Amino acid sequence: MKDSKTKNDILHRFIEELNRNRKSYNRVLTNDEKKFIDSDSFGYLLKLYQMGTINGDKMEKIIEASIYIAMLDNRKISLPKIKQLANILIHYDNSIVISKELAHIINELDDDAMEDETTH
Repeated sequence: MKDSKTKNDILHRFIEELNRNRKSYNRVLTNDEKKFIDSDSFGYLLKLYQMGTINGDKMEKIIEASIYIAMLDNRKISLPKIKQLANILIHYDNSIVISKELAHIINELDDDAMEDETTH
């Protein structure tokens, strides 16, 4: 019985510490940002933040990069693209690798545009 109480105490302290370290972060998209990021994509970013996968700074970097890519594509960034972008920015710290991966996403945008032209 005592062993179970000790485990519960440790778990309770751990959860309290997690909550104490989690800083409040309220973020809504501006009207200009809404032109480039749809609600599903932003919802995905909020979910990453709430799960602790990204912090506020990383979220801002993903939003900034998403807007850049959406501007190049002349349309809102899609959920699959923002997932791909978030994955790159979460897992890579090396700016050369990030640049190569972003270039790959941008090249895919060109390929998507070419497919759109051939299907119309």
